[in-house]
Amino acid sequence: MELKAEGPNRSRLSAYVTGLATNLGNPKAGVFAISLLPAFAGTRDLLPTIGLGIVWAAVTATWYLLFVLLVARGRAFVTTPRAQKAIGYVSGVVLVVVGGSVAFGL
Repeated sequence: MELKAEGPNRSRLSAYVTGLATNLGNPKAGVFAISLLPAFAGTRDLLPTIGLGIVWAAVTATWYLLFVLLVARGRAFVTTPRAQKAIGYVSGVVLVVVGGSVAFGL
């Protein structure tokens, strides 16, 4: 099976569906919701639960927006030839150190 690298030509719908599938496959969000939201379910007002949901959605959206912006900047930096060369040197040194520590039992 050949994997095709998807670049900037990817449609927004395709990117959205991929992100949605990834998020739905992440059990942490569901576990968090199940453990936190029942504490608000016993109240007489539905307003605190709705407010919590709105705050949770706003914080999550802000985090993901920041994350996407940082990844885009990081990708622009990491794809430069100078950064590629530095990453090659650093990873080579790390592999030699790990190999030496395994060989000598450190």
